[in-house]
Amino acid sequence: LFNLACIFQGTDKDMFWPPRSFDPVQYKAECTEKYGVRSDSWAGLQFLRNMADAVASMSNVVFSNGKFDPWGVSIPDGEVPQGVDCQVMPCPESVTSFVMETGAHHSDLMFAREEDADDVIACRRLEANHIRRWIAEKRERHGRFDPSITR
Repeated sequence: LFNLACIFQGTDKDMFWPPRSFDPVQYKAECTEKYGVRSDSWAGLQFLRNMADAVASMSNVVFSNGKFDPWGVSIPDGEVPQGVDCQVMPCPESVTSFVMETGAHHSDLMFAREEDADDVIACRRLEANHIRRWIAEKRERHGRFDPSITR
């Protein structure tokens, strides 16, 4: 059983989810004791193998994931990567990834705020740098875009 549990927890300022602690190791032990099943990482690894095949044909992509993503919350660190992670899977040169310790896969796409964590800011910076480089490489190969020229 590969459990993609959505275990939500908020902060003392969250109106939807109350603050609470969550221990994925304890959660897995409780499932084993209660239901006689254990979480297998083979399903997650198969997903990543399939993703690796897809990623191999991609270009100019930054994958952002975070430790707050619901699909990784029940998986202890080191057991299955948090989504596409180019540190542990082969990625083409123009494909990269960033795993935010204090964010989720969408945190970098939100409007910037003073309260943003350093890793979210670093992810945005990485994305902007890659996009600038991709544009520069395109211009170098094909010249600048001239909107007055139409086909």
